[in-house]
Amino acid sequence: MKEKKFLRNKWQLEYPAYALIGCGILSIILALSSGKTFLITSAIMPTVLGCVFFVAKNTPVASFQTEHLELKLAPLAAKTFIRYNKIESIGVEEKKIIIKIADKKKPLKLPVSIFRSEDRETVKEVFRSLNIRGNV
Repeated sequence: MKEKKFLRNKWQLEYPAYALIGCGILSIILALSSGKTFLITSAIMPTVLGCVFFVAKNTPVASFQTEHLELKLAPLAAKTFIRYNKIESIGVEEKKIIIKIADKKKPLKLPVSIFRSEDRETVKEVFRSLNIRGNV
């Protein structure tokens, strides 16, 4: 399979990142102007988390490699690597993709809304083609 990458929906990371960074900076300014420097520590967390989200916005959610599938479902979560020969079946529904893996008891449920709206139908077709091609 040719390598394909699909990015995360902007509403899930990019816009919340701007909001968190803005709130954090505003909180720092208010803490410094009021003279209560102990409030700065509570403003650091949203700023750092917003920066992490901002950096993670260009990390692909699903990356189809030649021999495996890479999934990164959350910004702070580890990548999940799934070999195509370990996939038992793939179910593509309107709002979710269900991947049954040989080593796991529970199937992996991937919400379609996690992908950008312009990529959703393409993602579904790629997963369907995996099922049809006999890779699973």
